[in-house]
Amino acid sequence: MGHRIARVVLLALCLPVACAGETKEKEPERVRPPAGELEQQVAAIVAKDGALTVTASFVPDDGAGDTSGFADILASVRSDTRALLARMRKAGAAVTEQATPATERATIALVVGERRRDLTMLTDLADVELGPKPVLHRFLGAEVMAWQLRALVAPAKAYWLTGDGKLPGGYSRIVKRLARQGFDSVACGGRPPADCAILIAAQPTWLTVEQLQELHAWIKAGGCMLMTIAHSSELFERSRRFLTDVGIEPGQQQAFNAVKDPMSGDTTFGSQNARIVVLKGFASDNLCTLPFARDSESLVELVDARAIRTEKGASLLTTEPYAWEGELPRKDGKPDLDKLGKLTVGAFVRVGQGRLGIISGRGFDNGMLNVANANCDLFVRLVDWMAFGLSG
Repeated sequence: MGHRIARVVLLALCLPVACAGETKEKEPERVRPPAGELEQQVAAIVAKDGALTVTASFVPDDGAGDTSGFADILASVRSDTRALLARMRKAGAAVTEQATPATERATIALVVGERRRDLTMLTDLADVELGPKPVLHRFLGAEVMAWQLRALVAPAKAYWLTGDGKLPGGYSRIVKRLARQGFDSVACGGRPPADCAILIAAQPTWLTVEQLQELHAWIKAGGCMLMTIAHSSELFERSRRFLTDVGIEPGQQQAFNAVKDPMSGDTTFGSQNARIVVLKGFASDNLCTLPFARDSESLVELVDARAIRTEKGASLLTTEPYAWEGELPRKDGKPDLDKLGKLTVGAFVRVGQGRLGIISGRGFDNGMLNVANANCDLFVRLVDWMAFGLSG
């Protein structure tokens, strides 16, 4: 009973967030702020804005009946969080601690003027692996807090690359979610202005080869861009030189993902599997996708995707291990089973002084099945992480 209660509490605290085509493993894209950076950030905010208010809401310290070790994890995260808050208080932040009911999540609110950022201690500040025996791998408080403080005080302009100078109406849910995160979405027809935190290119099928070359130069000089491309779009063919120059090789054919039935264990193929399913293919070595990788119920779906490969970048999303490139078999058919494996469908690369994220396929416009849930959560977090979560 104690184990069951601990697991229920753990799930409640979580956010609702070498095969063919698999990206070569690289060093984790994690922020490692130098010693003293957090204190410097706090002091700079206080000096410029007058005050940084931090409100921490802790759940009761009660491990009675727990046999899973989850109470020990909570205690460790609580202790590390208090040490982090002490550093911020010493640097000039106004820190307040308060109790919250055991049924609620332990949270931290960062406020500067009318700007606010909310964090969940267990899922944002710690790398906790779910399972019968939960494991605390590491405390990420300094890295995450550095990210959040950068985002809290920087101009949060998200420019959307469009051909008509208007915000894309098909992404209104994403735009609204970004607004809640503090991003002001603005339409942009070409090279964005200096206050651009991130350029979002969502299926920009109208881009020419020349415009792609200009974007490459802008990114290389320090720009930040997140792009999605569908397999059937001619943009993939026009952008081959652009993608090669930034270190990405797209596949030649569409990617498909078979689905393994959790009840029967059977792997099914055919027209019902035209979606790419990302259930356990979230990278666990960077701050952006880590919460999804640790949540066994996070599921993202993409359609009209193809594999992407990169030698110098980092994988963000992979398919399940039943994917292939080619044709979708007929109802009762099967692809070449020897060629099944994981395929990378989302990657991040550094380009000169800038950074670029690529998601293959459609998955984030209003018409997508899961866009209101994990897909939307992932896209918003990608935008935030690429804009502010990476130092240097």
